[in-house]
Amino acid sequence: KLSLQSDAQLLTGDGTGQNLTGILNDSSINNVGEIASGTSAGDLPGAMIDHLRAAITQLQLSEYYNPNGLVLHPSNWQTLETAKATDGHYLLVAFAPTAGETPTVWRVPVIVTNAMPEDSFLIGDWTLGAQRYVREGVTVRISEHNDSNFTQNAITILAENRYGLGISRPKAFCKGDFSVAA
Repeated sequence: KLSLQSDAQLLTGDGTGQNLTGILNDSSINNVGEIASGTSAGDLPGAMIDHLRAAITQLQLSEYYNPNGLVLHPSNWQTLETAKATDGHYLLVAFAPTAGETPTVWRVPVIVTNAMPEDSFLIGDWTLGAQRYVREGVTVRISEHNDSNFTQNAITILAENRYGLGISRPKAFCKGDFSVAA
């Protein structure tokens, strides 16, 4: 759960209070927007693959960043992995992981997390674009002295870590949306 909360902060944090400003909320990153209007539901998986390639091109045009990570929601990854052409063959079979290989799309490793909003993606050069500054690693504290824990024979577990996020090169990232434009 702590890792999922951390992912959510790095991706979508709103910057208020103790929240980070997540990469998706940085107005300086590239944005390829939505998929072209008129795309049918049957053509959507292929259009998603093309849309990801457009984001890669956008990154390469911005100071020639080479993306080394693509973040997707699990349901969007399922759509991409199970996309089939009209003759029934899988579109991404050449990229499908076998024998423990890292899953990739357009030679970019895929990271699947529930912290990514559904129908959105983030691709980037993670080694050059941002840095997580760790102030304190993961700490876990356990207490039975919280509220009525003692009388209820319960314990409270607190897990936390402290870090900041610096986005030094926002153009090293590109976000997009898998929704079809109106």
